[in-house]
Amino acid sequence: MAERLSDAKPAASDISFLNGEFHGPSRFFPTLPFATRILETSIDFTPREKESLLLISSGWENEEIAEALRISWQSVRNINKGLFSKLEVDSRTEAAIMALTDRLVDASELKTVYVDQINCLEEDALTVRKTEILKLIARGFSNKEIAGELNISKSTVKIHITTILRKLKARNRTEAAMAYLLNDLPGENE
Repeated sequence: MAERLSDAKPAASDISFLNGEFHGPSRFFPTLPFATRILETSIDFTPREKESLLLISSGWENEEIAEALRISWQSVRNINKGLFSKLEVDSRTEAAIMALTDRLVDASELKTVYVDQINCLEEDALTVRKTEILKLIARGFSNKEIAGELNISKSTVKIHITTILRKLKARNRTEAAMAYLLNDLPGENE
């Protein structure tokens, strides 16, 4: 199992793409915010894995990461394969959840990335059932696992997730999960 990092602390220097290879959002993605710091960890991430983890945690899709880092989509997929192996996870959402819960990324910085989605959650935009599904997404459950847990069909889960994403103004399930977790952090809410 991947090492838990409850005692992580800020790194001496940010890895905020200072190697000159990050080119920022392109003309296609001019306003996507992202976290800029990986906290110290004993996990031996490559620089590209760190960059990918920051952007995944910020809700970016592989195509957006590839364009920002000026590498191929296939390269991003290979980088993420190594990243997921080191984190012992199977999906982007699970990687983002672990990055937050194991303090690999700065929660206060991520709150600024997800401010719109967190505001939507605070406005009680979701029904009890949709909140229940969002909680399961934030625990890393797949659609199939959610369906089994709640004894509903996968197509019903997909419909609920589509509505959740729309109501939270989230582009994907990772953004929805991160907003939920960031909104629910003890002692972090304002």
